[in-house]
Formats: sequence, structure tokens, C-alpha cells
Amino acid sequence: MKIGILCYGLNVGGVQRVAVNLSNALVELGEEVVFLYRVNGPLREVLSPRVTVIQYATGYPNYRSVKTWLTALSLFRILRRFRIDIVHSYDVVSWAIGSIACRFAKVPHVRTQPNFIRTYERLNAKTLRWSPFGKWTDAFHAIFNATALDLIRVGVPPYKIFIEPGVLKCNYAGSREIIRNELGVEENAQVVITVGRLVPGKGFELIPKIASLVAAKFSNVHFWIVGEGPLRAWLEEAVSNVGIKGLVHFLGERIDVDRLYEAADVGLFPTGSHAGMVEAIAHVPLVAGRGECQNEYIVAGNAGIVCENIQDYVDALVYLLNNDKVRERYKENAKMWFRSKYAVEAGAPRFVEFYKRVMTQHKP
Repeated sequence: MKIGILCYGLNVGGVQRVAVNLSNALVELGEEVVFLYRVNGPLREVLSPRVTVIQYATGYPNYRSVKTWLTALSLFRILRRFRIDIVHSYDVVSWAIGSIACRFAKVPHVRTQPNFIRTYERLNAKTLRWSPFGKWTDAFHAIFNATALDLIRVGVPPYKIFIEPGVLKCNYAGSREIIRNELGVEENAQVVITVGRLVPGKGFELIPKIASLVAAKFSNVHFWIVGEGPLRAWLEEAVSNVGIKGLVHFLGERIDVDRLYEAADVGLFPTGSHAGMVEAIAHVPLVAGRGECQNEYIVAGNAGIVCENIQDYVDALVYLLNNDKVRERYKENAKMWFRSKYAVEAGAPRFVEFYKRVMTQHKP
């Protein structure tokens, strides 16, 4: 089976890491994978050399524009040339382009829905019942039950939804000391890590206030913020304004996120509006906002603490940083939960069966 993985790019982001993780796991199972992207990035280094990599277009076209149809034509030609059996798209523009190309190439098409469609893709949520993109999608993949239910609420039939959380990769490199030395952080220091694209709406605006309140209670605590985005300049100024500039480290985009998690003590994802930092629980207890997805990957696995407001975040971080035994207990719970439910090594074989089922049921 030759699988086309269709993703915006190889820049460092949650969806992109999921696409790369699955690509690498599928080739390990002996499947052929063609990774189709538009924007290059550092994750290119992480892709297995056994994955065929093709930049089929550039940029980020508006999926209601003529450029989308021209890009779909380019993709159509690639699908025919490489004889791809099934396409799996991730971001919303790739989904639109993939739907068009697959329709004319008579190739089955599935999409990962990474977020709550009614919150983050409101136009699609309103039009999915009758839009061609919805009709031309053979199946939707959801990582969480909560996002699957959201798809059902906008009209996707349950039989078209495949729920599979096993999409994340975890490496234990034993590099805690190396990373801390690299970043100039002592071994006895306490480190809180946040990972994500720095954009409004993900709770990152709360970090300066949370960090300043936590820092007031410890003599040697550091905050690592991993990621890039338009919010970075504002965050840097806000951190400086509350007087903790030397304690908050902006690390930019990194492909070695696993090593950073391993060198940290607690994870912080200060929102419950969508899922984030799921891979953190393979290494550290996670403090996050209360939400439907967080109930699945944090509460159900006893992998951390969920919060309602700034004071909750501060109290949870202080509690975990002050209690080594409690932190280790959460950490061990989280590791076991991650391995049993979220590891891509477990999920990849189920994706293979899913693809085969979709191909069998596909009606050109």
C-alpha cells in the first residue's frame, strides 16, 4: 500500500509532528509513504530516509481561491504519477486541496481533525453537511472522543469517524544533564516547560503572570517556552515588565522536544479550549486548563492537574515543584498512560487496517 501523507509543511507544530510520527511508523511496518508538503522546515531532518518527500506546492493559499484549484491540479498529477493508493490530510487547506485532487484521481481521502471544528473552523462546521470537501472525504480521524463528538454534532456520520490516539512519538535519550548544561540551568533548579505555536487563544498570555507568582515562591525556578509565533514579542515584553526576564527562556522552534521534556520537571499548557502538549505526559506531569480533551489525556490517566484560573495554575505548579515524591508518582502514572494509549508504535498498525478498510469501501 502506498500512502500519501498530505500536510502544510515540515515546520515545528503539533499537527506536523503527528504527520511525521505516523509516516515514520508506517514505513517501519513496511508500508510505502509519500510525504507531500508545501513549506519546508526543520522536521525534514526527523523524517525517515525511507519516506519519499515531495514539495508539491509553496505557500498557504486561501482554500476558496483559484490558486487552491491550481494546486489541487498539481497534486492530482503527483497522485497519478506515483500511483498513491490513499491520501491522509491534516491541516484545513491540505484537506481542501486533497479533497479536490483525490476526487479527480479517484483515490480515497481521509482527514485528521486535530481540533474542535465548531470552534476553530466555524465556516467548515456550518457547511460540512453539503460542501464538496465533506462529501469527498471518505473518513475523518479524531485523536480524542471529544473532537469526534464535535464532528458528529456538525453532521459527520459516526461510521465515517475513526478514533485513534496513538499518533505520538516518545524517545528517552537520557539527556537531562546535557540539555541543562546547554541552556545554563543547574541540576538542582526547577524547570517548567511550555511547548506550542505562540499565537493568541492558547493561554500563553497567562504565562507572565503565572511565572511571576510561582517565581516569588522559589529561589531557583526557570520557565522554558518552546515555539515561535506572532505572540513572542508581546510575551518577551510582558515577562520583562513583571521582572522575571532572566527566568523565562524563549527557546524558539526545536526538533528535540523530547530531550527538553526530559530535562524539565513540570509541563504547563494554560488553556482547556483545545488539546496540547499531550506528548509531555511521556516525561513530566502536566498542568493544563480544564477541558474535554484534557479529561481524556490528563484526568483519565492521572497524568497531571487541570485548572480553572491563574491561581489554580500557580497552586498546582507550586504543589508539584515542592513535592518530589508526588511529582514522581504523577510522572510514572503519565508514562504508563502514554505508552498504553498515545504511542504511535501502538497506533500505526491500526492505521494500516483503517486505510485498508477505507480503500475497500471507497466509491469513486
